[in-house]
Amino acid sequence: PPGETRTVTFLLCWHFPNRYVDYVQWFSGIEDPKSLFWIGNAYSNRFASAAAVAEYVRDNFERLDRETHTFRDTFFDSTLPPEILDVVSSQMSIIRSPTCFWDDKGKLYAFEGCNGASTGGWTGTGGCCPMNCTHVWAYEMSLAALFPALERTMRETELFTQLHPTGYLPHRVTLPIYMPRPWDRPVGGPEKPALDGLLSMVLKAYREHRRCTEIGWLEAAWPKIESAMHHVMTDHDLDGEGVLKGEQPNTYDISIYGPNTFVGTLYLAALRAAEEMARIVRRDDLASSYRSRYDKGSAGYDNLLWNGQYYIQIYDAEKNPEQNYGKGCHSDQLFGQWWAHVLGLGYLLPAEHVQAAMDSIVRHNLRENFVAHKQQPRQFASDDEPGLLVCSWPLGDRPKVPTQYSDEIWTGIEYEVAALCLYEGRSEEALRILRSVRQRYNGARRSPWNDVECGDHYARALSSWALLDAACGYEYDASTQTVTIAPRLSPDDWRAFFITADGWGGSTLKREAGKCTVTMGVAWGEVNLRELTVACQGAVSVAVRLRDAIVDCSLDGTDDRCTVRFAESLRIPEGGQLVMQLSTS
Repeated sequence: PPGETRTVTFLLCWHFPNRYVDYVQWFSGIEDPKSLFWIGNAYSNRFASAAAVAEYVRDNFERLDRETHTFRDTFFDSTLPPEILDVVSSQMSIIRSPTCFWDDKGKLYAFEGCNGASTGGWTGTGGCCPMNCTHVWAYEMSLAALFPALERTMRETELFTQLHPTGYLPHRVTLPIYMPRPWDRPVGGPEKPALDGLLSMVLKAYREHRRCTEIGWLEAAWPKIESAMHHVMTDHDLDGEGVLKGEQPNTYDISIYGPNTFVGTLYLAALRAAEEMARIVRRDDLASSYRSRYDKGSAGYDNLLWNGQYYIQIYDAEKNPEQNYGKGCHSDQLFGQWWAHVLGLGYLLPAEHVQAAMDSIVRHNLRENFVAHKQQPRQFASDDEPGLLVCSWPLGDRPKVPTQYSDEIWTGIEYEVAALCLYEGRSEEALRILRSVRQRYNGARRSPWNDVECGDHYARALSSWALLDAACGYEYDASTQTVTIAPRLSPDDWRAFFITADGWGGSTLKREAGKCTVTMGVAWGEVNLRELTVACQGAVSVAVRLRDAIVDCSLDGTDDRCTVRFAESLRIPEGGQLVMQLSTS
């Protein structure tokens, strides 16, 4: 009627159950480009039609709307710098872009990125560079935190379908999954199976064990992990010294040769992760073997490659004159150390050298602009914009044909290096890097939700989640129900988002004279805890409450941290809040 208003909600719903292999998959052996193999979509198992989708949303609209806003509000209710919140939250969207899809069997598959203006000559629909590319997805952390069960399906594809009986891993997946594996042919990128992709699979298997609660998953996966490690230790580490010296195919779409800490620290991290997993599955003999090889390799890489400022690469210029970086300062030189920090594996190389190398990467590779620098073969920044170069040669001796993409800027590496800066106590350097990225992706020149590399919504940018863990000093292990909170930013009055396998919410840490108060409030799902470690120096007593009930617990303290162990597994339900009061005097 006149003078009144009414709100009408419209739903835009779709239902396309017949997803096909309608993208370029040159390594599949399918010669007829019109042959469309069926894959399907997971949602077709839940909904019979677009109308059924609409009915579901209608019937659950209030809950869906409430949970969406609760997640948003909880995530942004934080003392963390806006640069970190912006990067972590915006790049979550890659998971829901056409870069990723969920097939009708419940498996997640992903391109490197989406087809778009950035991909130039690519043909076909969907994304570019199929599928589940191990060396690009080696940088991804967001999916594993947000949807650990979906992430685990990618590991299962690698371990139980893709892995060759001898232990090597083709770095692209052929679909449908029942087709022959591409074990006997190049699949695009490096000509041979990417070694960094294989090593990251081992690291991700350990991560998925820590992120998922399913008992027995690691035991089932272990024989394949053992096979992969055996392959690396016998076919690539020929002299058993823990230092890779031969051909190392990698994410730069080439092979590099000789000792280097880019692939080398991944190897060290994989040895440490394999050691931890071997002990869990009660293979102490293998754990000791991995540890012995790791100890040799750690000392070997440091002795061979430390130049006083950063880690270099040694190679034979006569045998392998091209695609090496030599004396360059490579932004990926501590890639495995980044992984080790994320997984709580400690330092792979001397801490003082790691920190000095971090300083060198920022000093030499972070530029205020790219005037007089030729970005090649691709340009991802305007000349007047800042960014972090993949590699530079501050001491000269740039190879005539250096490692491919050395002169480019990749946001996935920028986020990796920024997280490493946070882990090493260099917060201002981390924020400088992030401000540089967001200056380029500021909504005026480029979309804040579309980091571009070889494709739009590029998967490498999912490395950004590590920034949240690094800033919060957050570690989580679902298998042992343990959480660590040790904020590196605003440590005396801190507030941030946290997530576990079964729930998420907000946590706080406040230090005052004589006491330290920690809270964990669950906004969705539930959280199960046996042990909570926090950054609190000199705690002498503890009191824990959950919904006004006193919780039985014990306290162990170190110089700068204290660990509270609960008498039995503690369940924090949705809407519940754990309050822990630590006395320091």
